[in-house]
Amino acid sequence: MADFNDELTLVKVETDTTDEIGNPIAVESSATVLCGVKSVTRAEFWGSAQTNMKPEIVFEVYPYDYDGETVVEFAGVRYSVIRSFRNSHERMELICERKVRDG
Repeated sequence: MADFNDELTLVKVETDTTDEIGNPIAVESSATVLCGVKSVTRAEFWGSAQTNMKPEIVFEVYPYDYDGETVVEFAGVRYSVIRSFRNSHERMELICERKVRDG
């Protein structure tokens, strides 16, 4: 079980807004929460590799802080949430891979 000694920014990306000609616009909102940082297990790493995912890091957050965000930021690096689940310690684990920059 990881100690919650770090900060993680949960980024919610919403695309229900449009510009003046009707094109969807991604609007981001964020919240910073306390988290624990863990390593990816071998099983998680190899299981994800079969689907071309590259998990790098696991964050533990409290379930009431997490609202299905698919992007997180930690230490200036953006990650995509590959998988989330509630573990037996009443915490959410977010398995993440480094997000590839657009453009």
